[in-house]
Amino acid sequence: MYVIENTDIEICRAWQGHQIEKRWFVAVNGRFEIRIVKIDDFENPSESLEPQSFMLKGKSMDSLFIDAGFASSIKALELNSKLVVFSDYHLDEIKDNYKFDSQKWKQK
Repeated sequence: MYVIENTDIEICRAWQGHQIEKRWFVAVNGRFEIRIVKIDDFENPSESLEPQSFMLKGKSMDSLFIDAGFASSIKALELNSKLVVFSDYHLDEIKDNYKFDSQKWKQK
């Protein structure tokens, strides 16, 4: 478990994915936009993948489950937003962290 708390609302943590790891996100303060995309090939993903977008609000403690095989983009929409992240693996327990260009699958 860890907490994501961006220093400002201009930061977008895009794109990080996992072939094996599953994660759960819970907004505990503020609002977040989380975009996810199902990765077709972790070594050379297609440019034409279509992300889905979700809004999580701290007031209602919204949560989102992201299954293995997805990459995510996380952006706080309000100052002081906090997102708690749960994983089914400990940090660095497995080698399963893939980072992709932040401009890939840009919102249209």
